[in-house]
Amino acid sequence: MFCVLSYVLWLILVFSEGISYYLQADTFNDRFFGNLDPKNLVTSLHAFPVVMGGGLVVLVLLSGMSGMAFYRLGRRGKSDIVRIPATIKGGVVGALLVLMVAVESAPHRLVNYVANYRNSFVVADSPAAEAVYAQINDQPVSRSRLRAAPGRNVVWIYMESLERIYTDNQIFPGLTPNLNRLRSQGLDFTGMESFPGATYTIAGMFASQCGAPLITSPFSAFDAGSGNNNSEDSFQPDLVCFGDVLHAAGYQQVFMGGAPISFSSKGLFYKLHGYDQALGKNELEADYQGKLPKSGWGLYDSDLFDLAIKQYKALEKAGKPFNLTVITLDTHPPHGRPSANCVPYAESPNSVLQATYCSDSLIARFIKELSNEPKFRDTVVVLMSDHLEMANDADPLYPKSYHRRPLFFVLNAGEGERKTKIYHMDVAPTVLGLMGVRTNASFIAGADRSAVGSSDSALTPDQVTYAVLRKILWSSSSGLTICDDDSLLTWAADNMFRLGGRDLKMQERGSMAVALDSDQALTFFVTAKHASALIAKDADVDKLLAERGDASALLIRPLVSAQKDGLFSIDWVGRNGAKAHIATVPRLLGVSIRSPQCRQLIERVDAEKAEKEFDFSKEFSVSTAPRTPELSSLPAVIEFNSNRDLQPYRTEVNWNPPEPWGSWTLREAAFLGFSLPRAQCQRAELEFTVQPYLTASRPVLNVGLIVNGNRVADWTFDRSQPAVQTIKVPVVTDDADCRVNLRFDYSRPGSTPPPYPVGENQTELQLYFRSLRVNASAESSLH
Repeated sequence: MFCVLSYVLWLILVFSEGISYYLQADTFNDRFFGNLDPKNLVTSLHAFPVVMGGGLVVLVLLSGMSGMAFYRLGRRGKSDIVRIPATIKGGVVGALLVLMVAVESAPHRLVNYVANYRNSFVVADSPAAEAVYAQINDQPVSRSRLRAAPGRNVVWIYMESLERIYTDNQIFPGLTPNLNRLRSQGLDFTGMESFPGATYTIAGMFASQCGAPLITSPFSAFDAGSGNNNSEDSFQPDLVCFGDVLHAAGYQQVFMGGAPISFSSKGLFYKLHGYDQALGKNELEADYQGKLPKSGWGLYDSDLFDLAIKQYKALEKAGKPFNLTVITLDTHPPHGRPSANCVPYAESPNSVLQATYCSDSLIARFIKELSNEPKFRDTVVVLMSDHLEMANDADPLYPKSYHRRPLFFVLNAGEGERKTKIYHMDVAPTVLGLMGVRTNASFIAGADRSAVGSSDSALTPDQVTYAVLRKILWSSSSGLTICDDDSLLTWAADNMFRLGGRDLKMQERGSMAVALDSDQALTFFVTAKHASALIAKDADVDKLLAERGDASALLIRPLVSAQKDGLFSIDWVGRNGAKAHIATVPRLLGVSIRSPQCRQLIERVDAEKAEKEFDFSKEFSVSTAPRTPELSSLPAVIEFNSNRDLQPYRTEVNWNPPEPWGSWTLREAAFLGFSLPRAQCQRAELEFTVQPYLTASRPVLNVGLIVNGNRVADWTFDRSQPAVQTIKVPVVTDDADCRVNLRFDYSRPGSTPPPYPVGENQTELQLYFRSLRVNASAESSLH
């Protein structure tokens, strides 16, 4: 039986990969799994009855034949077969399975695809990913905080697979005369590029409407909620998309497409994100008793546009601002299926080119009819490719070196060419800008690039960028459980915390942060499905909390004063504003906050009103890394050019990330700590190599060095001294554990108050540490 099941599974994989190659000239990928949905099977059978239907028949026959063969083999008498031990059988079968996965084959390619998905978790947390985080907005405005005021109306036409190459007269002369004429009358975005997660219809729609790629995966277990078809989770219900913005602005919105509305779950997507109606084949032909002609995929574009003009007139008469979104179908690969009564394209009998030529005339006729309507001049018209062509009959006609791009241009919103590099993710904010919609909406990976001189998108369509976006979107789509295993907050890795099953980076505006400034707070916003980390000015925290919507927050604030020597206060702010003090900790490194009643305590705070306050410091057990790690022997050297080397030494307040030659301190105080070896306890000599930050507006820096609460040295730096200095300080500690807690207090006598002159670093940089050498003192006590 195991052999039969293995063989059938192998047949299914081969059959599935064959269909994938037939439709998109590629093996298992996001497009394949994004459309791997039983609801799509009926449409596929209508579109490709011979390939899909015949393939299923062959699959069933081969599976049945193999099952029958193994059954008959098992029924043979003992005298007819040689008895083989079960261990040998198992070994042979196992070896065959390993061989099937190891050699180039359908199972091998599937395993590689899944392995790449698993590797994306590592890639998203690699050093290379930090630059990507700096270019994206991982804290977009939530739907609960969304505000919008209406602008102009919009008609949005997705042109199925109709990419820019078809408008190039040198390659396809006279193929799209109407689209070329319309482009010359509108705003043409010639810098449009394709991006992973926008390479098939529903993905292109999602990316262009939601400002982020559509992320799916082969198995839901691998992406924490986004399954192997387009579910509500994969459409990011908490994300603000184009339709959500217009819904908030009072628009009436309708989507129309000739395919069944269930295909790729398009109806679910549009209704989930603000559209009032999503109309597909069955809904559109309801008044025609199902007698409209069909291409296999669905209704022909000629009938779709006839119905769309009627819908436009109905929206126009309703008196509200409106959005009519339409997608064509005749040019769907791999074979074009042009509407009847279109004039043939004289240059080639190719079916895809015939369908493209037909669509060109139908789109022009539709826009001509729109132009006769009274509100047309107040209507922005968007025309764009849903994605680049997949495998199709016109493939052999494409020049091999041609740089293929999606087509995107806008009518009634100005004229000219925009060469700015943009992706599908930039389309929604760009269209909103052209419509004049006023909104606070923001998008993860997109921006309004409609203005002359707009900057190129800084994103690159590579593995690292896609992995980072995948991680952000997966975190948004899956459920979140606070206090899993009784743990509220733990240290996960270098500058990362684990909260509710999420690994959250300590970063500021996308850049790695190794410490908090004394006037900052590390804020974790927590909803039922999402957790995010944000470093903000302490003075801005109340405003952020007021705008957070239905979210709780965990706040970490440094406590820097004579009484609070670099401690951190950790507090929970409930959804309604109630507050609970959780703990005061000496360090963030290695922090762990746990309680058997963790979930009940947090839920209690979330349920209370704003004026309620709690002290749970005795309810939670807290641990951290040692405040002062022990130096193994003297002399010892502490270098300041590596965060990993510096982390043990309590540099979590007012330190900047290490640079190749050291690390800056800033603000009014900075901290460092270690323990002397037991054999050389109580006395040592510290030898600092430092460089002060001195400018014309800040020409003097005073530094007070405090050891274990006692002031032991005062340094004064001015511009007459060498830039880099070495300073020796003897220290004595009476601490029983040989601990040396260092505090550096900074002051700037006679400095100019901020803002500082143009061209001068506005950060309150103080002292640049290059190294610290801890030498044994001649008077050290020996134990």
